[in-house]
Amino acid sequence: MTYASSFGKGDYAADVGAGTLTTFNIFTILKLVDDVLGSGTKSGYNYVGGRVASTSPGSAQFFISTIPVSLDPLTRTGDRRLGVATDGVMRSDLTLDAQYPDAAAVMAAPPFSN
Repeated sequence: MTYASSFGKGDYAADVGAGTLTTFNIFTILKLVDDVLGSGTKSGYNYVGGRVASTSPGSAQFFISTIPVSLDPLTRTGDRRLGVATDGVMRSDLTLDAQYPDAAAVMAAPPFSN
């Protein structure tokens, strides 16, 4: 959201993915995220995301999704898939083997609660 309201002129950054430094690297260069998150992996989670650019009938959208790096019972790094989309609500479910594919899927998930 910071990117969209400043550097992006209303649009969100392009697609991002674990191991792809393209957009996360842009965020790092602009000092919007730290170098570790800029790699696409942090705190035992792999991060991906995407966007839909604004069009005349619709506004821009984005999502970020994260799943644990390891699912091995001895080295598991998390027990939830987490996501946030344009509405700004952190959401989660127990799917661990696939990222949320888009903003609609994130927004359909239940809100995260402790």
